[in-house]
Amino acid sequence: MLCPRCQRPLIPLFTSLACDHCDGLDEVEYEHGFVVLLEDATFPTGPTYVFRTRTDAARWRAAQGLQQLPIREVLSEVPLRWRKSTGTIPDLELADRPFTIHEDHRFPPEDHGAFLAPGHRSAA
Repeated sequence: MLCPRCQRPLIPLFTSLACDHCDGLDEVEYEHGFVVLLEDATFPTGPTYVFRTRTDAARWRAAQGLQQLPIREVLSEVPLRWRKSTGTIPDLELADRPFTIHEDHRFPPEDHGAFLAPGHRSAA
């Protein structure tokens, strides 16, 4: 690009880019679920069960002998498809597949990805 006055080359000085999603400006409807989170979890987590209610997560946590672990709310941009458990803990409602859990909403889109809801609400 040339200077309109002297026709010499112009030097770009500023370039700015922004991501509305990362900056929290997107208007997104999130689905809610609950996970039992390892205290030393590193993010993103490996495959993690997502439960429909805090009660379902607490029942699974108790059956696994993991009462010391917190239950955290997670959010997902993709619809969560719920199913009833058929294993040793009957009638738990959980997502149709395990999810990868991220620390916050800033991660690439994926079919089974969710993130921790803001705040640190957990259940004992």
